[in-house]
Amino acid sequence: MMGAGMIPPFAVDEIDHTSPPPNRPEPGVTAAYGEYLTHTCKECHGDQLNGIPFGPPGQEVPSPNLTPGGRLASWSEQDFFTTLRTGVNPYGESLSDDMPWKYYGQMSDDELKAVWLYLQSLLPLDRVVRLPYI
Repeated sequence: MMGAGMIPPFAVDEIDHTSPPPNRPEPGVTAAYGEYLTHTCKECHGDQLNGIPFGPPGQEVPSPNLTPGGRLASWSEQDFFTTLRTGVNPYGESLSDDMPWKYYGQMSDDELKAVWLYLQSLLPLDRVVRLPYI
């Protein structure tokens, strides 16, 4: 099914294993460290983290916009922590199983604060693509 394009390739197959790893800044509650911690988020949320089509060809749905131009604009830091730790957003919606929230939810409070600072530092962008059925 993967060869026929009916399901997307595994994330491990999409990673450029020849590229150098990102420079690791000093760990701390900083936007720079948050950016480092979110480098893999770009695979599903796009290079600017404002959402891209995700899913099998013909069945794509837009991944959430993580910039202040998306739904996170109305979230508090505590909403963000709770969402990643429980898998349920402030609107009572469960996160997709495609989102590795269970792993991100295991980050320390300082790591999550760094991620939050980074996301809040982004330009408030619109979603890259709007699918007609969303």
